Amino acid sequence: MRTSFRILILDKSRNKVDENIIQDKNLARAIKYIHKSQYIEASKWLFLASDSKEKYILLSLINFTLKQHEQALSYIEIASALSYNFKDVFDIYIQKPGESLEPGEEFIKGYFLFS
Repeated sequence: MRTSFRILILDKSRNKVDENIIQDKNLARAIKYIHKSQYIEASKWLFLASDSKEKYILLSLINFTLKQHEQALSYIEIASALSYNFKDVFDIYIQKPGESLEPGEEFIKGYFLFS
């Protein structure tokens, strides 16, 4: 399956976040699959994870990269009403081929503002 970008979950020093430090085990499993670019499997675990802004941003990015834009928009709307639970643990980025990292939330909001 071809995707338009990679989703990266990085700690504050911009290294792949270690799933073992995440308290929510379902979110940790989802992150493991995101690191492997297995986005459909990751989304299954995200549905089981506790509600947080990070969960819905990841679901939005997964649906966006799978070209399910309407579903991605609905998840970003849900995310906007929630608070961050892991802001001090990790950040979510995307990386398009040949480009530098871009914050995931800014990318998805920017896309929907201009589409």
